[in-house]
Amino acid sequence: MEPLTPHTHAQRTPDAPAVIVSGGAGDAGLTFAELDDRSARLAAAPRARGLGPGDGIALLMENHPSFPVAAWAARRPGLRHTALKHRQGHDSRVN
Repeated sequence: MEPLTPHTHAQRTPDAPAVIVSGGAGDAGLTFAELDDRSARLAAAPRARGLGPGDGIALLMENHPSFPVAAWAARRPGLRHTALKHRQGHDSRVN
């Protein structure tokens, strides 16, 4: 059985919504084809820096529709990723 990944969904249903965004005007989600294409292009960056299967990276970014792109880009070459909060509240700051 083929694993269910954004790439698999992009092949089967490229125009189906992969990321749905609700909010103000101009918010746009991503189709599976867009998620697959963008994550494939972004996945080249860690490989170009010598990272490969089993290596770990941290994703520090705002809560944004591009997070699934970054997360899937990390998974494509077999990287492990940890998501970090972009903004910390007052109580969680280190003095």
